[in-house]
Amino acid sequence: MSLSPPPPPPPRPSPGRQRWADVPAPLRARLEAALGGAVAEVRTPDGGFGHQLAAVLLLDNGRRFFAKAAPDEDPLTVGNLHEAAVLGALPPKAPAPALVGVHHRAGWTAVVVGHLDGPHPDLSPQSGDATVVRDLVGRV
Repeated sequence: MSLSPPPPPPPRPSPGRQRWADVPAPLRARLEAALGGAVAEVRTPDGGFGHQLAAVLLLDNGRRFFAKAAPDEDPLTVGNLHEAAVLGALPPKAPAPALVGVHHRAGWTAVVVGHLDGPHPDLSPQSGDATVVRDLVGRV
């Protein structure tokens, strides 16, 4: 009889992650103006790998977006901008969130995408998520 290892624990937000309040006020104001509503609630989803702001922004008008933000000199900003470039280059029907915008203010950069409901994929060998992710990438 072969025992499978237990599934990994669910991902948790990275320790030391930036919060909405850490984002400079001029960038927060720019995002609210561009998104068409005041941020009423901020949720940091489980998982992720960085210390940057990575959060669901729930607006006072009911709309939701996912935003990543970090100081311009932060190495994660380069990755965020690369992600934005890739999302912006995908065909409209690609199984990926839509790029909503890239915003720069007060020495910080934010990348905003459409919010998708769902958990972080579990890419461990015993999970079926890896196959689903591979198939979706193959469709792109």
